[in-house]
Amino acid sequence: MLTLSLTLLIVALAGIAYSLFSKSEGSHKFFIFSASLIILFSTFISDGFFIIAELLDLSDKSAPRIVVALSIAVVVFIFLFAQILSKQSDIEHELSRFTIVQEVNEILKTSNIVQKEYYVLMPAYNEEENLRTLIPDVLKNINLKTTNIIVLDDGSSDATSSLSFSGGVKIVSLSRNLGGGTAIQIGFSIAKRLGANGVVTMDSDCQHDPKDLSSFIEELESNRKLS
Repeated sequence: MLTLSLTLLIVALAGIAYSLFSKSEGSHKFFIFSASLIILFSTFISDGFFIIAELLDLSDKSAPRIVVALSIAVVVFIFLFAQILSKQSDIEHELSRFTIVQEVNEILKTSNIVQKEYYVLMPAYNEEENLRTLIPDVLKNINLKTTNIIVLDDGSSDATSSLSFSGGVKIVSLSRNLGGGTAIQIGFSIAKRLGANGVVTMDSDCQHDPKDLSSFIEELESNRKLS
């Protein structure tokens, strides 16, 4: 019984430590953390008395008081860590916002993007070959007088940033790989700062059909007239 309980406690503590300190991202960390807490509590409540009593050779009278004190300490410990996690999340959110503002300011300062009514945002990571064939098709399906294409090079290691196309296409390079979601947020912020009336997002890996762009932009124009 003692060996099993100690094993479960070690597993639970290892799961909590992984959830708190691992650099990996994803919802699996939340489930690992929750499962670890359940194991910790169930093991501690059911077997904690016997574990502590056997390890410390406590008397029947003093053991319950110590177990209660330790239970309170565990609850306080978990509460404090939850607060730390909450603060960490807030800090990461603020850092993300700060990064986006920095990237947008730098792009607008150096890229000389012409203001137009509509913007097609295309986040790209190592999509050099796809963009060579995709951009010409995109250009055929938009009105360059009213629409800009912004390719957001998300820290690619290929020659995405050095591609060159005719007017209406702007390739902007982010300072590092920030992920597709952040790249899109940067693109929206750029379009907003430039007074865009509408934005369409499009993948750079040829999953989206360029022929649909004209329909989307027509819909944006129609909604604008109605408003």
